[in-house]
Amino acid sequence: MRYTDTFLKLKDQFKIYQLPGIIAMLLLAISLNTQAQECHCDDPNATIIGEPGVTTNLTTAIAQGLLAPMPNATTTPQQVCIRGTLNVNATYTFTSSQINMDADASIVVTGFLVTLKIHKNSIVYGCGEMWQSITASPVIHPPGLPAE
Repeated sequence: MRYTDTFLKLKDQFKIYQLPGIIAMLLLAISLNTQAQECHCDDPNATIIGEPGVTTNLTTAIAQGLLAPMPNATTTPQQVCIRGTLNVNATYTFTSSQINMDADASIVVTGFLVTLKIHKNSIVYGCGEMWQSITASPVIHPPGLPAE
């Protein structure tokens, strides 16, 4: 059975035909792709980075063995819980990883030419309460280099 046939049957069943077609398809796609995620912040054996209200540098988390070092991180799936603020002070890549954000947690990317890559099936999500943000901290352009 094609997706369009399934949608037409659902449309009649749930009376969503009043919505424009594109919105109805979008709502259907969202409902089909929704799934619960496991929260590693509640697991006593989980990898917890930081504490509420405290800033932890990425390089410190790597040195403590909480995160895989680069370049291993590009091929190592990780399951971590961020508490407080994770200060990304070195270029880092999460690949096929689950990154839980505890209540009020944030990630701040700082420094000139520092990048944070979250890709290849990696996901970032909260654990029931709102987390803050992922932000790039403003950086003053180094002297002698052209501004982009």
